[in-house]
Amino acid sequence: MRTLQLKDFCATTEDIRAYLNQPFNEGDFTFATNGHVMLAVPRDAAFDGNSSLGARTVAVLEVDEPHQWHPLPPVEVEVPPGDPCAACGGTGKATLAVCPECRGDGEIEFSNRHHTYWFDCKTCDGDGKVWAQSDESGSCARCNGTGEVDPPLHTIKPVSILNVAVQPKYAALIAGAPGLEVASSVKNKHMLMFRQVDDAGTVLARGAIMGMSVAAEGDDWVLGRDA
Repeated sequence: MRTLQLKDFCATTEDIRAYLNQPFNEGDFTFATNGHVMLAVPRDAAFDGNSSLGARTVAVLEVDEPHQWHPLPPVEVEVPPGDPCAACGGTGKATLAVCPECRGDGEIEFSNRHHTYWFDCKTCDGDGKVWAQSDESGSCARCNGTGEVDPPLHTIKPVSILNVAVQPKYAALIAGAPGLEVASSVKNKHMLMFRQVDDAGTVLARGAIMGMSVAAEGDDWVLGRDA
């Protein structure tokens, strides 16, 4: 039986919230989340040392009690093609380099006859380093080595599951998984709850997907909010 994988629900290495890059333990569960999707499985001691988000992660499972569970209905998931990654030029390979504008200082100095001013460098957002295309074997952190990044949210047509508008890439995480059941949340109309159950009725994994509030205008989809 194919079980849902924790790594698929973690944030990418580019995410500034480094604590979301790996699973963590809280209570009786091991969690993986990127802030929009979350997966929880029985606690695995291998992740005891990782930073935790605290009890609020458990609260999603306990407070957001679902409506009635249903088998995941058949859904057609078309993940839109990504845009070329600007960091690696679509090659999937990039390395951190000294910012060419601030030369690694993270600040830009401007002077006139009255004062001297310092501003955060906009090219590197004050980091002093930028991602640059590389011929080395290092994988680009911005696109995780795929050479593509997600297209703008307002261009993405969501997948409707129990009237929750779900980003296609998140629907693809659970679509086709055996024993998958879904429910809408009582507390949050934009949240889709899910769980994976084996033939004996044992819950192997559970989680949630935060949906998109959207309104259709002709053939265009307008993002209301990423709930």
